[in-house]
Amino acid sequence: MKILPLIIASLLSFMFVPLTAATTINFEELPRFAAGDECPPASGEYECEPYEVEGFYSGLGVSFVGAGTAGLSGLATSGAKGISDVYGPSMAILFDDNARPDYVSFFVSALLKDVVFISAHNDSGQLIAETESKGWGGTEETSTPYSNRQFVEILADDIKSIHLGGLYSRRGDVFVDDLTFKKSKPVPEPASCLMLLTALVIPFCRRMALAERS
Repeated sequence: MKILPLIIASLLSFMFVPLTAATTINFEELPRFAAGDECPPASGEYECEPYEVEGFYSGLGVSFVGAGTAGLSGLATSGAKGISDVYGPSMAILFDDNARPDYVSFFVSALLKDVVFISAHNDSGQLIAETESKGWGGTEETSTPYSNRQFVEILADDIKSIHLGGLYSRRGDVFVDDLTFKKSKPVPEPASCLMLLTALVIPFCRRMALAERS
């Protein structure tokens, strides 16, 4: 009968595993420029275009709209790169259907030191969470002291997309680094857990009882 407690313990550990491992992207893998890491300095004829992120991280279940690689000094949280809305104005973070998180965090800065409006939406486009960074809000009454690398957390069920846009709606204003997202594992209902446990334990007990009698 010593094996019975092991079976029960294994089932309970399966039932109450809290969260999946989080995915973190620090954007250091991105090419700096559209033509690759090598690019001539800006001249009178043209300038180097930032690399457009789009589906670079599609293998991790996330893609981007309006975002390009940015290496703004003092804004990157880890390493030397982040992403900015250089192909905006504003940017969107889109999660694949099989990777929709219920927790997202990142660091946000605004080159123009204005407020960055942040909203999360589900698959139907419905607003499910919103917040904003600190900065110039248009008037003294709507403004708060600005700082670089403001930490943002969003908790909501079934996040399909996150949209970020600065007050001035200017390209290259919003800067994001160290994006982290994760999804909770579905927890079975207590009733179904009890039924499963009972269905497995009762036959085992009966077999053990018959074995002892024989």
